[in-house]
Amino acid sequence: MLLLLLACSNGRNHPNSGNPAMEVEIGRCELAPWTVRLYEGRPGATVASWTSVTVEREGLSERQVAFAYAWPAWERVVCGPGGVELFAEGRVERTLPADGLEGLRSTPVHLYKGE
Repeated sequence: MLLLLLACSNGRNHPNSGNPAMEVEIGRCELAPWTVRLYEGRPGATVASWTSVTVEREGLSERQVAFAYAWPAWERVVCGPGGVELFAEGRVERTLPADGLEGLRSTPVHLYKGE
């Protein structure tokens, strides 16, 4: 079941990185020229949740730059001069550098149970 759910990815997400149809936007910020969105995957009782971060800008469609299955469970996204801060358990868990966002569109951060 888990493999089928995660493999059904399309659109903004990379393969095996969550299903956009089961995601709810829980945060957003702006880091010119990017719009950054944080999504929570809500699959149901038999599969762990996930979080997904996407970016888009004029001329480039929304695309995933980070994905975490089970944990860390990113709960907030904050854009600042250094990049995009992802919060878990009330503290910064990871920062995506501002100058690296375009490259992450093709090779996102991908965590499975923290690794």
